[in-house]
This record gives sequence, C-alpha cells and structure tokens, in this order.
Amino acid sequence: MAGRAERRGSGPLQDVGVRRGASSGLASVFGDNVDDIAFILTMRITLNLDDNAIEVLRQYSQTHSLTLGKAASELVRKGAACATPTRIVNGFVVFDIPPGGRKISSERVKELLE
Repeated sequence: MAGRAERRGSGPLQDVGVRRGASSGLASVFGDNVDDIAFILTMRITLNLDDNAIEVLRQYSQTHSLTLGKAASELVRKGAACATPTRIVNGFVVFDIPPGGRKISSERVKELLE
C-alpha cells in the first residue's frame, strides 16, 4: 500500500487521506520509518441556530456563492475580528459609546426587561 491514499474512520473527526509508507514524499521530513501520516481535512460539528440566524446564513451563502459551512466559517472569522471598544471602570467592562450614539439608562433597561 505504499503511497496509496485511503479513506478510513468515522465520527466527528475522520482521518482522511492517510498515506502508508515513506514514498509519500514526506519521509524527508518525518524520517524513513514513517508508517502512517494522517491529515485531518475537515471537522464536522452540529450547531443549533435560531431560525433568523439560519436565514441570515442562507442568504449570505447564496449571495457569496458559498456552502453553508464556508459561509458560517467566514462570518465567524469576521465577527471575531471586529474590535469592540471597551474599557474597565471600577472592575466592570464597559463599552464606549460611538459619537452620535445615545446612552441607555438603567431605568430604560428595566422597562425593556419587563
């Protein structure tokens, strides 16, 4: 089986593209005694999303010609990269209000929660 790729495994993490033997070209990196070199190409997970989040994801994937998984990955990366201006005041993390933004009082928050 030297150098032949095969698919094996099941479950959330699959060993995909396993190469047996040193003829895969990676022997110079890993040595001549390499039996198995596994590359994990994909990871599958299950997400429970709200209906409106799924709709946003579907629209984004369609307008950008992406699969749902790629669209979700892209949106997660974009969201994680967004800087949120915060600072710590008396041990609490607070958001700085952007210019032109309006403050919301604690009384208003209580009203909205009721």
